[in-house]
Amino acid sequence: MKKMVCLALLLALLLTACAAPHTAYVVQLTATPQPTHVSTAAPTPTPAATPTAAPTATPMPTFLRTVAPAADVEPSLLLSKWEVFQGGKKLDAYRRCEPLDFGAGADYAQVEGVVTFRGSNYRDGGAYGTVDLTTPKLTVMWSNKIGAITSTRSGTWGGVGWNGQPVIIRWDGQTRSIMNLYEEKKAQEDLTEVIYGTLDGNIYFLDLADGSFTRDPIDFGYPIKGSVSVYPDGTPLLFMGEGINDKDGHTHAQSGWRIYSLLDQSELFFLNGKDDLEYRRHRLFDGACLVDAAQDTVIECGENGLIYSMELNTQYDRAAGTLSIDPEVTTYRYKGDIEEYGIENAPTAYRNYMWYGDNSGMLTCLDTTTMTPLWVRDCSDDIDASTVLEEDGENLWLYVSTEIDKQGTHGTCYLRKLDALTGELVWEIGLPGGDSGHEAGAYATPALGKGDLKGLLFYAIAKTDEYGGGVLLGVDSATGDILWHVKLSRSSWSSPTCVYDADGNGWVVHADGGGVLRLVDGHTGEVLAKADLEANVEGSPAIFGDMLVVGTRGRRIYGVKIG
Repeated sequence: MKKMVCLALLLALLLTACAAPHTAYVVQLTATPQPTHVSTAAPTPTPAATPTAAPTATPMPTFLRTVAPAADVEPSLLLSKWEVFQGGKKLDAYRRCEPLDFGAGADYAQVEGVVTFRGSNYRDGGAYGTVDLTTPKLTVMWSNKIGAITSTRSGTWGGVGWNGQPVIIRWDGQTRSIMNLYEEKKAQEDLTEVIYGTLDGNIYFLDLADGSFTRDPIDFGYPIKGSVSVYPDGTPLLFMGEGINDKDGHTHAQSGWRIYSLLDQSELFFLNGKDDLEYRRHRLFDGACLVDAAQDTVIECGENGLIYSMELNTQYDRAAGTLSIDPEVTTYRYKGDIEEYGIENAPTAYRNYMWYGDNSGMLTCLDTTTMTPLWVRDCSDDIDASTVLEEDGENLWLYVSTEIDKQGTHGTCYLRKLDALTGELVWEIGLPGGDSGHEAGAYATPALGKGDLKGLLFYAIAKTDEYGGGVLLGVDSATGDILWHVKLSRSSWSSPTCVYDADGNGWVVHADGGGVLRLVDGHTGEVLAKADLEANVEGSPAIFGDMLVVGTRGRRIYGVKIG
């Protein structure tokens, strides 16, 4: 069992929480090592594996780069302090004995499927496998009716909300045999399971092929707004954050973040959002976590403005069918002049660096080895959409987009490309809000083109006067030029997703607030096919092979065949 932290005895090795240096960081772009947490009895391979592997990403180059942040993003310009705690006690200095080491996004999952929001630590995808688009079509194959919960504070929550994306995973045969799946599903060699946390308080488990239930739901009982995640190497752990903590006018839950065993659906761990360290009394968790499987460590960001690093100490014995964790928690806290520190997006990560935006509009690059900020940028407004990472040659780029909220309705939505390691601005697009009203700007996470779509970015903008409402944009990722746009039937919070055929040819799939699901030519913006999902789509789809799964506020989960 590993220890979370060792305190260096030599002062020369220590970085204090409030006076850490911000130069001479060395970054080497290499693949992440394979997981080392305790696990016995290798799984039996599943005989059938229908989806062809997704287009292979360009191998990560190996090079050294000394990181010197841009002068205008020095952390002390925006933050008055940053601190690290363990067991509620402030540490004078912190350094991990075994640094986190996230690799290329394509290497994040070691199983078949989509295991977290937007697929990986780069948050650039949301699809696994390939499609055959000889004939461009979108066909609804199945749908499941789900429910709603009434909240005292905010009305009725029904169906699937922002940013609700499902997990889709194909379990190996031995793992299926020790799970509490229905017996007929255990015997189903090609079973691909959809796991979806929804606003009616349930986590549903469905068969991707026909939408039938694979096991009973987890009846959590309170609305789940965010996206569930699973352990990326197939260890049967499920991670879920709570979205709303009251219902029916009188019942309140403990607000927090949870880990479940997918062997028997038991709750193994609860992280209380009501934290004595909080600067913000908003104790919910909309953003999806990240897991460094090699270090058996999870990072989760809270709307209470705290960042939690949890070494799980996982013990998993497949042969015996047993699973346990014993988390050790380290907490990062920061403070500036603005009070809204809540974090609603999902963090991105590469090697020991992590990026996140908050409700105040601050974007931070955090060194997870010392839990100190490398750089902090003021992005002008609330950042709810997750950032997206791109590795390109000898550079690491970061894409960040904002709402129009703090500025008022006449503010501007900003789409920006930055050097991820220095914080330096590469390009910026400003979309005026004008008279767009509430909920304008970017809530959706952009999709980054690969294959023959490489060099393109796809943004869904909820509202902007520039295009008279909701719009889907195709953008040149090198220059920031807008190449095409598709006007939407209504505003949109759902993230666009790219799909590819076996030759690497790509297309864009996107659903809007009017329930219109579109298949779009990523080069021209031509709409090739549509499907009617009949209600507002706030959540983001996940795609496995040629099947797309997404839920609506109309209280349905849909399975849609592409092609």
